Amino acid sequence: MDKTIRQSVGIDCDKEQLVCEFVNEDESGKVQSLSCKTVKNKEGGFKELLKWVRKLQEKETTLSVVMEATGVYHQSAAVFLHSNGMDIKVVLPNKAMHFQKTITLFVMRSYYSRHKRLFSYYYSLSEYNL
Repeated sequence: MDKTIRQSVGIDCDKEQLVCEFVNEDESGKVQSLSCKTVKNKEGGFKELLKWVRKLQEKETTLSVVMEATGVYHQSAAVFLHSNGMDIKVVLPNKAMHFQKTITLFVMRSYYSRHKRLFSYYYSLSEYNL
């Protein structure tokens, strides 16, 4: 099994909840989903999310949290996670949409599944430091 070189958490934010997916990228470039979680978009949910991320995070691996700029709905989560040491990447909606059009990974039925994977894969597959 190849060593994990990068991990990312993709978060789709709305008024009520945060829908998250945790992915690994290994040395061969394979991106694998490890876990998905939905939490409330308030402080209790942020704490639950942070605990979940720290449980899955490998200590010697780069981890970034990627979310779409969704009005004001992403801001509290971004501030909370950043103040707790997480590397936060906020992606403009048009960039995420155009990235989605260039790949064929998103043939899922669920709007939330499609979007949470979009952000985690966006970072994992991107060679750019967002």
